[in-house]
Amino acid sequence: MSDSQAERNYEAYKESFQTDLERDHLGEVVLLRDCAVVALFDSEADAYNAGIQKFGIGEFSLQRIGAEPISLGIFSAFM
Repeated sequence: MSDSQAERNYEAYKESFQTDLERDHLGEVVLLRDCAVVALFDSEADAYNAGIQKFGIGEFSLQRIGAEPISLGIFSAFM
């Protein structure tokens, strides 16, 4: 069984992007897909809406830069 999109993206964030993003974009929200940074946003709502519009439910993940992974509650079941 393969890891979920969110799990793969979080590992990529930690390994490849975290240091630079925390230095330059602390507190912003990053939209990730297929282990790549898609865009940066000021709020989770804006990032989530952009992810839904571009990729659909379950095809992306969000990470607040400098924080623990964001929980989407019930919506995480669809990711």
